[in-house]
Amino acid sequence: MVKKFFKSFATTGITIAISVLVIAAIVKAGTITPPSDSEEPAAKFYTLSEIYQFIASSTPATEGTHDFTFSDSLEGTHHTLTGIYNVLKDLISADKVKTGTTYLGVDGTLAPSGTASSTDCLNG
Repeated sequence: MVKKFFKSFATTGITIAISVLVIAAIVKAGTITPPSDSEEPAAKFYTLSEIYQFIASSTPATEGTHDFTFSDSLEGTHHTLTGIYNVLKDLISADKVKTGTTYLGVDGTLAPSGTASSTDCLNG
């Protein structure tokens, strides 16, 4: 009985070990080294500063790769998501938001009105 137990234990252990090795070989992670200058990067994006400038002053931006050099100094040259939110909020005025609704924290005062008749509407 003891011999049968050890044989079963050994068989189970070997099965588990082989399974772990096969799974590890399949899911082995690749390199985390960024692409070199000659390689096409995997992602293209806008920086927060470009988004901020686009919202604040309609400055066009080009989606692409950007040089990210990190430094220990925290100079105030980059925009935060809070800054971007505040610029968006400043674009919205109460007269542009429908009465009874709130958008980006602005309560609307716009009361749509008009005098369209059935002849002013498209048919179909």
